[in-house]
Amino acid sequence: MKETTVNKPNLLVLGLGVIGVITAALIMLQKPLWGYWPLGLLLSFQLLYLYFAHINKLISASYKYAALGGILLGLGHLEQPLAYLDFIGMIPFLLILKKYREGEIARREWVFSLYFGLVLWNVISTFWVMNTAFVAGMIAVYANAFLMTLPWRLFVFVEKWVGRKLNLLILVSFWILFEFGHGEWEISWPWLTLGNSFGSMVDWVQWYEYTGVFGGSLWIWVINLLGYCVYLKQDKFYKITLALTIIVPVLISLFIKITTKISRENPRDCLIIQPNYEPHYEKFNVPAYIQIDHFKQLIESKIDSNTAYVILPETSFDPLNLTDLKEDPVLNELKKSIEKYPRTTLISGLGGYVFVIRKNPKYLEGEVVQINGKDSVYCVANAAVMFDKGLDYQIYYKSKFVPGAEIFPYSNFLFFLKPLILKLGGANMSWMSQSDRTPFGQHGDKIAPIICYESVYGSYVGKFVKNGAQFLVVMTNDGWWDNTPGHRQHLNMSKLRCIETRKWMARSANTGISCFIDPLGGVIEPTHYDESAALKGKVYLNDEKTFYTEKGDWFLWIIVFTLFGTLFFYVYQRLFIGKRA
Repeated sequence: MKETTVNKPNLLVLGLGVIGVITAALIMLQKPLWGYWPLGLLLSFQLLYLYFAHINKLISASYKYAALGGILLGLGHLEQPLAYLDFIGMIPFLLILKKYREGEIARREWVFSLYFGLVLWNVISTFWVMNTAFVAGMIAVYANAFLMTLPWRLFVFVEKWVGRKLNLLILVSFWILFEFGHGEWEISWPWLTLGNSFGSMVDWVQWYEYTGVFGGSLWIWVINLLGYCVYLKQDKFYKITLALTIIVPVLISLFIKITTKISRENPRDCLIIQPNYEPHYEKFNVPAYIQIDHFKQLIESKIDSNTAYVILPETSFDPLNLTDLKEDPVLNELKKSIEKYPRTTLISGLGGYVFVIRKNPKYLEGEVVQINGKDSVYCVANAAVMFDKGLDYQIYYKSKFVPGAEIFPYSNFLFFLKPLILKLGGANMSWMSQSDRTPFGQHGDKIAPIICYESVYGSYVGKFVKNGAQFLVVMTNDGWWDNTPGHRQHLNMSKLRCIETRKWMARSANTGISCFIDPLGGVIEPTHYDESAALKGKVYLNDEKTFYTEKGDWFLWIIVFTLFGTLFFYVYQRLFIGKRA
């Protein structure tokens, strides 16, 4: 193996990487909140990766293509309206794959350059996760990029097994099935699903009410494949097809937007509260009585006799005994703010604990206590609660958890990682969840209580609507990421949920962006980050169920049948037609 060439470009990259790492690390050690500094640190690591990972080809075409692809996809998934960059973001990776398939580069260079570009995509788009937990966030960035290599590597593996050049639509099928699977297992992180990028450009994807975000992923991939063909062949047919593939879905979307009537019937006055407690140092340290006074002041500043719902953010108060909230002094004090308004209902996110009988195998971990003579397990819970008149209440338990932070994924199989997870600040408790997506009900109204991370999942939210929800309520705490693109990306995904379901949404953030969102994804009266606010507005209830709400991710079955049908065709040709030839 050749030694790495020491020349000026190499030394420049090495020097910039070392200086960047040292500078970012020193500043982050001094600051309580890091903002964008994790981005500088991770980009510096990428420069060091370039220096140490290449094989005498620091600025080879493979790494240049990978860097270009990573930057385009990274920028396309930020909160700004740059989603159209995804239309060409995969082309550089396809060119690297072409070089490998034709024997121009070795497998090692293909794998390392592919990984380099996918890491860059994750770094630019989601560097802010490190503001929640430094080491765990860094692991998430690099591990997610590794998982993204799997569809590409599976495509190459299958191609070698079949013994001929596969159609790249097989790669597209593998990728979209990967995106779906990445939202269903315990290490779930669908944040960078390609179709999510259009949360910043909702006018282009009003047809998500039929396909959901995976339709957007397919659209992006088809345009990339056509762009790749145009780049290689400069064929007029491909150019015309590419133009139509971009323009026609946009025109369809604009037509849907123009012809869709936003419901203005069944109005409900809502009051959204944004208390603005910084979660790392304030939210769980400020005494409860001070927070209650602050909440009461915000509520009383805007509430009136027409207010139907007062909505508080995720874990507004924590920890509470969620098994019995009727006599909780904190909540009883809070409810005094609305008790003189008989038409007003309080909806709040709450954190706390419940006790579950041990016979349920899902809750074998955790502290065992005796309740009514039965072994019960102490389970933590992140809940949404709606307080009816009097002492009754309805409760919903968050059931989509952030890997590492809230759950220890596959703990039965990865038990040997338990000490590491605890050191990294990860979760090692049993979390209460529920299998059904039952809306809250109040005087005939049906409300979908959606807690934070759950709003990232289209089919998950759609199940609330399928079960009768007439409008959506998102309770979140987006302050964990500091004032970075994370909380704005999260808002963009809420906009997509409104389009998929054609429902109004009231979004309450501890800090971040609280607002109302209409069924076309339009944001109404958004608050600002790091702002304490009481936001008054209306939502309009409707019983509409979109095609996507009724059918869910039906689109994936087309992908599955296409994939296996095409693979069967290739295998049949090899085993039968090839032998005859």
